[in-house]
Amino acid sequence: MRAIRSLVGGEPLDGAPGGAFTISNPARLDDRVATASLGDGETFLDACRRAKAAQPRWAEVPSPVRGRAI
Repeated sequence: MRAIRSLVGGEPLDGAPGGAFTISNPARLDDRVATASLGDGETFLDACRRAKAAQPRWAEVPSPVRGRAI
């Protein structure tokens, strides 16, 4: 089974402060395909703070390069 973790500041989030969520195959609901580790409210705030801090450097990247990244 695949494990999915959130990225905060470009680093995978350790643990699952918001719990874990099992993801099923939509065609066969008894087939579990992945487990997602969930963040909590503090994880979300930390991600927002880091994104805001990173934005000025991201804005310096030429738009064609940003477009390819997205």
